[in-house]
Amino acid sequence: MDKFNEKVVHLEIKNMRKALLSVLLFSGLFTVTGFAQDNMGIGTSTPEPSAVLDLNASDKGFLVPRMNASQRTAIATPATGLLVFDTDDNKFWYFDGAIWV
Repeated sequence: MDKFNEKVVHLEIKNMRKALLSVLLFSGLFTVTGFAQDNMGIGTSTPEPSAVLDLNASDKGFLVPRMNASQRTAIATPATGLLVFDTDDNKFWYFDGAIWV
C-alpha cells in the first residue's frame, strides 16, 4: 500500500471512530432521559411520588415569592394555583383561575 492510500485509510478509520462516538453519545442522551425522575427532593433522597417537589427540613421553611399588591395584580395571565405573599397586607394570595383570593 502506498503512502497516499495509507493516509486515506487512516482518515476513513478516524472518521468512522468520530461517527461511532457521536452515535454512542447521542443514544446515551436518550437512555438518560428515559430514566429521568419526574419529581425531585431537597433534603430527602426519596421524594413523595405524588409531589413534583418535596422539600424536607427541620430547621428551615419554604419562602414563596414576595411582592406588593401592584406587582401581584400586574402578573400577566397568572396560572391557576399561583401563590404569592403580598407585602402590602401581609397575606398569602393565590389565583383561583379567575381572581386573586
